Amino acid sequence: MRKCCGISMAQCHTMIELGISGKTNISILANDLDWTKSTLSRTIDGLVQQGLVLRNIKDDDRRFMAIELSDKGKKFNKFLNEKYNMIFKEALEDIPEESQAQLLEAMELFITILNRIK
Repeated sequence: MRKCCGISMAQCHTMIELGISGKTNISILANDLDWTKSTLSRTIDGLVQQGLVLRNIKDDDRRFMAIELSDKGKKFNKFLNEKYNMIFKEALEDIPEESQAQLLEAMELFITILNRIK
């Protein structure tokens, strides 16, 4: 299994998405990630065990489960974002300046297309 800063790639992706969305629920986050709820639940279980994510079940509706980053998770998420920003910065430094604009334009187009497919 590939790792990202000591957690699985799925957990890393979940952490980053939770950092963006804030407090949410399994259904919404699973939809945002385009995963099944059962896959996301297993991923969340590991993050809860590590103290990175809080899972709150409403007493009056046990089907509703709110999830959010814990304080430890927020610090870890900040670390993840800083690490990836550094990696991308270093990668861009190796690309000639005249090619960087083309790359960014192509990436914006790629993201637009991916959003249409989803």
